[in-house]
Amino acid sequence: MASKIIVLGFDHQYGAEGMLEHIETFEQQGLITLEDAVIASRGKGTEVDVMQARSKVGKASLKGSGAGLLAGLLLGGPILGVAVGASMGAIIGSIKDYGLDDHSIREINKTLKPESSALFLLVKEAQPEAFQDKLSQYDAHVLTTSLPAEREKALRTMLGEK
Repeated sequence: MASKIIVLGFDHQYGAEGMLEHIETFEQQGLITLEDAVIASRGKGTEVDVMQARSKVGKASLKGSGAGLLAGLLLGGPILGVAVGASMGAIIGSIKDYGLDDHSIREINKTLKPESSALFLLVKEAQPEAFQDKLSQYDAHVLTTSLPAEREKALRTMLGEK
């Protein structure tokens, strides 16, 4: 199943953060699987703060340190091998662009009004019926999705949009 993009907007600066906390709880319960999540928030000024909620660099660093450990054991220097492997993994992870498209995030950020926020989700799989009642508690609206039309309509209904 291909991952789907869902971008939710909130009429207050910390709405996206609050929603993400609940979505992470749903993820722990096995109701949703996220590949990536980004929060954008704007205060009273013009600056938009963007927070990468999922760290792909950390995963690349972990893989790199594992490879470094193996190389270090083979060459007789596991400590140095882990350090070099972790560094290389972090560098590779930061160069390669994973998850949500940075350009799309910047474009949507331009539309954020003062004291508002947006939550960008890259969803691998979900059981939205299981947390439908919890979604309706949030004052969120759909900014854009890559969902099929009928699924997007269902999401809008869950959020109380007309």
